[in-house]
Amino acid sequence: MKSSDIFHACKYTPILLKSRTNDSGVNQYGLRPVNSYDYLNPTNLVNFGRGTAFDNLGVRRSERGQIDSAPSLGGSPVFTQAKLLGLSGDDQLRLCEAETTQLRMCMAKGGSTCERESLLLDACLSKVGHLRRAISQAGSEFNDWFIQNVSDNHTKPFQHRPHDWRHYYAQEKLVREKQQNGHAYGRRPKEFSFGARYVKTEGYGKRPRLPYNK
Repeated sequence: MKSSDIFHACKYTPILLKSRTNDSGVNQYGLRPVNSYDYLNPTNLVNFGRGTAFDNLGVRRSERGQIDSAPSLGGSPVFTQAKLLGLSGDDQLRLCEAETTQLRMCMAKGGSTCERESLLLDACLSKVGHLRRAISQAGSEFNDWFIQNVSDNHTKPFQHRPHDWRHYYAQEKLVREKQQNGHAYGRRPKEFSFGARYVKTEGYGKRPRLPYNK
């Protein structure tokens, strides 16, 4: 999607359709800028990667199966839906386990048709089907709610990597620097060897000092 496409589309849009009154977050050019990041990076309003189209500008999500089609939180995609529903992960829902075990044991023994066990398992599974459908329904409703109310649709900067918090660590370093009379920014105390503070009896102190006091 190029900027020329947008200008072309805007040029040939009838006046009645130019202001999309149904969506306050969208104007006739693309997404409406809401914060300073949108003004610094206006490409973000019309092009968010593969799957970009005029129809999904307001939701900023690609078609399913494409990159950035998952809802996101803090800029990174969210894949926890199946775990929340108990469909995967460690605490997965185990349904009809006793009946399945009985049938498998009967089949392993051999010598009978296992009619009773298979009937029991069928009865259990017929109940479980309704439960499974209700679970998936609740899951899709939750997913829709999450997309509309929580997901930032991959528009926020990441927060899960150490270098996303560089400014935060820099503040800590500035504090240490101020403690040392404005010297030794980002310097760490030299690591003591293990047991050094118990072994030493005289000389320098038993614990690491600020580098400026070296």
